[in-house]
Amino acid sequence: MRKFLHSFQIIIFCCLTSSVFAQMACPGCVVSLPDSLPVDTIYLTDAPSGRVGEFYDGDVSFRMPKTTTPVAAEDPTVIPGITINEITIISVSNLPPGLTWEANQTVFKPAELTDGCVKFCGIPLQPGVYEIEVVVAAKILVITQTTSFSFPLVIEPAVSVTEGFTLENASGCGEVSAHFINNIPSMGREGFSYSWGFWKWTRYI
Repeated sequence: MRKFLHSFQIIIFCCLTSSVFAQMACPGCVVSLPDSLPVDTIYLTDAPSGRVGEFYDGDVSFRMPKTTTPVAAEDPTVIPGITINEITIISVSNLPPGLTWEANQTVFKPAELTDGCVKFCGIPLQPGVYEIEVVVAAKILVITQTTSFSFPLVIEPAVSVTEGFTLENASGCGEVSAHFINNIPSMGREGFSYSWGFWKWTRYI
């Protein structure tokens, strides 16, 4: 379980992109939350890991709070028990290259709906741990305040498998360190010999 609470502002995960408008490449996310979740809480499921060069299709579900009480539980400077009128996604950044997203919606009225989800998909191009940053605005009475939070999305290096070996970190830009694993080990038995050959291939455009 990962909870994101910060000051008087309410946090809600929605979109994975640099724009607040949903992209239409990944339709049909499914909300999946634990049955034991409190009604008035802040909750975000983990983003599934991906791998460079392999199609990614992952859903992330969330629950937004109805009042400021869940925030006050973490921040004593917040006044609890105030109703949240509306939560709006302002911006999201640092999505892994190659992925797009679509959320079920970008504006929420907690009195009517607290649960949502987002599907993001595509073919990741670069490995790394991406700290996705989300900026949201919470409207409470006549006051609107903004805040931001981040969560990790892990893209693992590409892997290439042949009958003879597995190549970890099989692609990248610039200098890349790769790891080869023998898929036909001798396990200490006699009569086995191996020959490995590597060459540099350069393509000129």
